[in-house]
Amino acid sequence: MKETHRAHRLQHGELWRLPYRFVTRQQRTLKEEILQHEREAAFLSSRLNSRLPVSRLPPEILSEIFLFQAAIVREEQISRLEDLQTECASPFYGWTNVSQVCSSWRALALSLPSLWNWLAFDHRTESAYARLLVYRSRGLPLSCVLNATDQCGAHCPQCMSMDRFASNMHDARAQVNALLPRIRELSIYVDGNEPNDVWNNLYIPAPALEVLRIEAYGTSRFMEDDTHPAWVSVPSQIFDQDLPRIQSLSLSGVRFRLSSPFLGPSLRHLEIIACQCAPMNEESNLGRLLKALEQLPCLETLRLDWSIKARDGDSFPPVSLQRLKVLHVSLTMPSLLHAIISHLQIPPSATVFFSCPTLEYIDLQQMKFIDDIARRLLQGMAIVSVRCGSAWRDDEQCLVSRCHIYASQSMGDSETRVYHPQLLVDRLILESDHDDFVPSLLHSINLLAVQEIHFDDPDVTKEWFYALSSAKNVASIRTKGMFAMGLAAALTNGVPPVTGSESKIGLTLHTPFCTVLDQPASMNNYPPIFPRLTALTIEDVHVGPASSADAERYWRDIAPSMMMEISESSGLMHDCGFSVANMLKCLEIRRSQGAQDITQVYFKGCTCEDMAQLAPLVQAVETVRWDGRTLRAEEYDLMDLSNNRAQ
Repeated sequence: MKETHRAHRLQHGELWRLPYRFVTRQQRTLKEEILQHEREAAFLSSRLNSRLPVSRLPPEILSEIFLFQAAIVREEQISRLEDLQTECASPFYGWTNVSQVCSSWRALALSLPSLWNWLAFDHRTESAYARLLVYRSRGLPLSCVLNATDQCGAHCPQCMSMDRFASNMHDARAQVNALLPRIRELSIYVDGNEPNDVWNNLYIPAPALEVLRIEAYGTSRFMEDDTHPAWVSVPSQIFDQDLPRIQSLSLSGVRFRLSSPFLGPSLRHLEIIACQCAPMNEESNLGRLLKALEQLPCLETLRLDWSIKARDGDSFPPVSLQRLKVLHVSLTMPSLLHAIISHLQIPPSATVFFSCPTLEYIDLQQMKFIDDIARRLLQGMAIVSVRCGSAWRDDEQCLVSRCHIYASQSMGDSETRVYHPQLLVDRLILESDHDDFVPSLLHSINLLAVQEIHFDDPDVTKEWFYALSSAKNVASIRTKGMFAMGLAAALTNGVPPVTGSESKIGLTLHTPFCTVLDQPASMNNYPPIFPRLTALTIEDVHVGPASSADAERYWRDIAPSMMMEISESSGLMHDCGFSVANMLKCLEIRRSQGAQDITQVYFKGCTCEDMAQLAPLVQAVETVRWDGRTLRAEEYDLMDLSNNRAQ
């Protein structure tokens, strides 16, 4: 029996754990030879790794890669806090894998204190590991994340006992408290049945704290339709009521007093999202907000939502925020934005970002508010450029309809006023989850001074063209991607009169852009859209005719926003493209409508299998450029040009 047990231990590599008398000289010799071969293999492996391309990167570049990778991993994990609650091991330290690839990478990683000055504390973080990271940071200011939760039920007793859970959470809070004098950035995320226990250890001064974020998530988060007070309350006494260097304060889903001492003169960024900032029965807290903003002369970024309430007829002395750069307001009604804007004095270089995520339509009263907001923001300015299309919201979970309105500051009196392109600012941004809402808002804004329009993506339908039709002085249009395929039809349609049944509120016009290209030019009696348009810039699209007349008409008569969906299901993507023939027909019809001739067409980043098909366009338009090269029919053999490009 003893011999069998001994053989079993030898099979599992435990030779050196045996008493000396059980190991023969021959066994020891063989083991030493194995170790020697392992050392030689490691040496050869190291030499091989040193000759890989990545090993030739300078340490300075590799260090930046390590820091960049760590930042991405940390941000991804923080954004998924609620989903990561059930994991047994702490999910926050995946970025440390760069120190476990090879000896040279480990040496470099350990020599970077800035790689180790980010710490995350929760119920899965062992205190010894946190102390190791603090040691490696070598005295640098710290960035800390505290995930305070009592949701032990997410774990089974085998992976984490209640005693270990409570011990780790207690140690995490104690360590954060001990490190407060060194912490420069602190993020506190709260979810649990006793959420306010997190503040018990945070009553000592934090003289180095510059960035503070407090967010409730999960069941502890305050919601707009809640009838009870917010579950997580931020006391004003924490940090000894003094944050002398605070520059950024973000609050989300909590109860917070607008009279808090955290709102000090050094603050540059303030974000209040989904918070209870007043007693539940109080109808307006706008006055409290304005009083707090008076104490923030250095404020550069202000982000608000429905946490701020206002009553009709609220009137307070205006507050001047002369250093403000961005005002981001996410509200369900434009009237609330109007109440905020009418009480703030912001510089003409500031950007106002209005997001209306849930409202599907707008009534006449709300449109009047938008009109007044635009007049206040654009006083002494003129809108010279508009960019519209779709974009991903900040959380990248939703595709929204967005419009950027660029305005230029003016010089001189009303008669000799001059607008300077170098003073162009992104003055107003409109955003909504609903495609029709943003175009409806544009009807309330004076667009007569607009010189250029950008269409960023294919999700642009008749709503946008009707909304922008008042921009009669547009001289240039820039299109990108698949929208260019329907551009000729869109520019041909003209501007039909708006009847009583087609109110400018909540337009729903998802109809084909064009059937008029199949009609004689004399049949279209509508006034031209953008009558002073002279230049087109077409980017990132295939230039070429459809494979058949039926396919050409098929692609031309659908809304551009439907092209991708139909092409994926029908396999007709190869049949579509920017049609030169359609554009020539468009030029003919626009001329009959009385519009100015389009004299410049620029193609950028486009593809074309047969450049010779551009010859009719070169002859009809004064200037045609392909990636900056001017095409002239009399000087270039367009077929040769295509061959040269392919080579």
